[in-house]
Amino acid sequence: MVTRITLVLVFLVVVAAALSGWLVYRGSADQALANARREMRHTLQLAELRLQAFSATMAADIDFLSDNDPVNDWAALADTVDTAAMGVVVERAALLFNSFIRSRPEYAQVRFIVADSLGKEAVRFDRSGTTVFRTPDSLLQAKGDRDYFLATIALPRSGRYHSRIDLNKEHGAIVRPFMPTMRSAAPVYSPLGKVVGIVIINADLRPLFRELLALSPHDGQLMLADAQDELILHPDTSKTFRFDLGSSSPFPLALTSDSLPRSLGAWPDHISQAYLLEVPSTGQRYTVGLERSTSALLAGLREVRDRQMLTVGGVALACIGIGLLFARGISGRLDRLTKRVEAYADGAASAPLPVERADEIGRLARTVQHMQERIDARMRDIEQARDRAQRAEQVQKDFLANMSHELRTPLNAIIGMGQQLADGAADEAQRERAAIVLRSAQRMQALVGDLLEHAHLAEGKVTLRKEAFAPEQIIRDLLAVHAVAAQDKGIALLAEVEQLPAACSGDALRLHQVIDNLLGNAIKFTAKGQVKLTARYADGQLVMAVSDTGAGLSPEEQDRVFARFERAAASEGKEGVGLGLAITQALVKAMAGTLALESTVGMGTTFTVHLPMPQVGQPLPTVPVAAPAARATTGLNVLYVEDVETNRMLMTDLAKAWKWKLDLATGSEDALALCRERSYDLFLIDLDLGDDMKGTELALRIHGMARHRYVPAIAVTAFADADHDAQVRQAGLNDRITKPIDRNELATKAAFWTDPSVDTAIDLAGLLDQYGAQGEKAITVLQQFRKEFAKHRTALQQAMAHNDADLLVRTRHQLRPHWQLLGLADGLAVLDALGTDVSAQDKSAVHVCFDRCDRAMMQEQRRVQQGLMG
Repeated sequence: MVTRITLVLVFLVVVAAALSGWLVYRGSADQALANARREMRHTLQLAELRLQAFSATMAADIDFLSDNDPVNDWAALADTVDTAAMGVVVERAALLFNSFIRSRPEYAQVRFIVADSLGKEAVRFDRSGTTVFRTPDSLLQAKGDRDYFLATIALPRSGRYHSRIDLNKEHGAIVRPFMPTMRSAAPVYSPLGKVVGIVIINADLRPLFRELLALSPHDGQLMLADAQDELILHPDTSKTFRFDLGSSSPFPLALTSDSLPRSLGAWPDHISQAYLLEVPSTGQRYTVGLERSTSALLAGLREVRDRQMLTVGGVALACIGIGLLFARGISGRLDRLTKRVEAYADGAASAPLPVERADEIGRLARTVQHMQERIDARMRDIEQARDRAQRAEQVQKDFLANMSHELRTPLNAIIGMGQQLADGAADEAQRERAAIVLRSAQRMQALVGDLLEHAHLAEGKVTLRKEAFAPEQIIRDLLAVHAVAAQDKGIALLAEVEQLPAACSGDALRLHQVIDNLLGNAIKFTAKGQVKLTARYADGQLVMAVSDTGAGLSPEEQDRVFARFERAAASEGKEGVGLGLAITQALVKAMAGTLALESTVGMGTTFTVHLPMPQVGQPLPTVPVAAPAARATTGLNVLYVEDVETNRMLMTDLAKAWKWKLDLATGSEDALALCRERSYDLFLIDLDLGDDMKGTELALRIHGMARHRYVPAIAVTAFADADHDAQVRQAGLNDRITKPIDRNELATKAAFWTDPSVDTAIDLAGLLDQYGAQGEKAITVLQQFRKEFAKHRTALQQAMAHNDADLLVRTRHQLRPHWQLLGLADGLAVLDALGTDVSAQDKSAVHVCFDRCDRAMMQEQRRVQQGLMG
């Protein structure tokens, strides 16, 4: 009885599952096709709207060109013989045509044709790509025999001519590459009612056609035919404009309804929709249609159906076998399963489960309850451990930021004052003491940099680039850098270089850092003899070794020489804190290489680096975008906001040397009070003002004042990373420098942001002309662009930092048209070469381009504001 009931139930379940699957499939297929047709209708409606909009714009533009002051003046002079005035009017009309076609990238030609027997072109502007040029008088053509000329001059004053869409011709021949063209023309009448000429626009329809084709789904074909039913748009361009080539290609679809005829369980291979489209603005009529294949739409459903049927069959067979087994011994199997589950539990507890039952179900319920309790407890432990790890990571970040600020801030004063003491020392002894102070501070600065570098390496945040570089050039640079130190110690610096590839692919900066550390250590700890650098290339690896004739290392010292804050006994009393080799080893591991050590006491030490760096062609060219050089900044009015007295003293000395008019503020209240009383050319604002407000907030408040709204501000910070840079830009600060302040860097940045002679080569005229922006509107437009550029700058930084290719492509697509409009040709070259794996030079070039744009726009805002204020 149990077996028969089991088999009957399995059979019913299988039949019900198969039937429901088939019904679901039918319903899903019908719904998919219905959705596809709705999408097709929506696509055709979008295509109709785009055609209507384009035609309406063209009709409005031809109306404008036929009725404006320069053209009307031209028409008025046609009734006179004043040739001198005619020349002036023609040039005014040319200026209008030039501005007009530049503002309409979809137009290929704008012309004025004189209504004489020849129909000679008087003014003609053409577009080639992004370039607009005026056709010389010697190349102007006679168009008196053209149908559009004859039709237009026969029109009344308010009449307009709109041609059918065909391929553009010059001198009677079709222009290649093929350019679908539509022409709109209007007659120009003199005050005496005489036709003196026509104005005509030739529209390049390739961008419009690309937009229409982009509306079509990937499995569809969007088509367009003119009033003669000739095909003018199709994904296969060989089928279009056959009438221009002496043949015909009619529209292939019939005007159909939205019905979907089919027989039981069958669907058509293709679905299509087509209808007539009237364009009132030009009087044109088109037929637009869309055809889609149903095989792609239904393929996925059929696959799911077949898979479900196979699954149902397999489940049926499994159910039959399982049913028979359970029918024979369900109690025994359940008992064994329960005992197996109870093996994971070691006690009982109450829960909303049937734990009070004395049978197998009760025991299973109690077991499940206990397992749930244990899992919940384990999850709580895991969450607590995660919270502790996150808090520890945040504490580490805060520590690094605070340490960087607390150490770099006094170092700024020490290095600056030490340099001034060394420069102004009265005798050699004083100069030597100042030099000792300066060198000690610089070693302290290097230690801070090493600590931050090691922290980033430990967190796995080091970013490696892949770029082509010349290994021999790096070796020459390293030898040149360390030759002076070796000569001062009286030791020989040798090099043995086998044949190396012309270029390898890898991170040249990190390679330079690794070998630089090894050479520096070798020279530092070698009292006499020599230091030798060898290099070779084998099996796709760059092998470089640094050997010395120093004291050597014992086995015990070799075991701990790579540890953080460890140094060998042989180096005791020498400079350094034991971070260099730890960082070097971490960098080598990050580049998937190995660092080996061989040393013998009294015989010297050899470090050998193996780095996988594939051989490539010549090094990739870099985009020649350089930061502007420092210029004189004499007479600048500068406000420096800093809460540390020694840093203010240092800046006072620098300002005196550079002849700046410097005001000092210890906090936000002093700074704001000074800003209310005086005007400045530059603000230097420390980001960390102790217990006072943050420097970013102070910058926002200063720029909120009308007189300082467009005055450049540079952030001074002791801790810098990508997040801090984004905060600086969002607060309206134009640039930043890090402590200890490099006087050359400060002079260069101050000159860039304040010197009016700096040429940023940014064309703001085209931008402002496009928006018709003058006065207050110009200020508003430029401010909006500055905000957008700040967002794009942050997005590019994030994309490069996190290797986000999608974000990089999206941001580059949004930024490109703006830089084209600004005439930033070198910036476009940088943008095109930019990828997720970029060099430091390319990153710097991007920032330079953004700075140039920001400086040009801010200075224009300041100029317009001063003009409005009188």
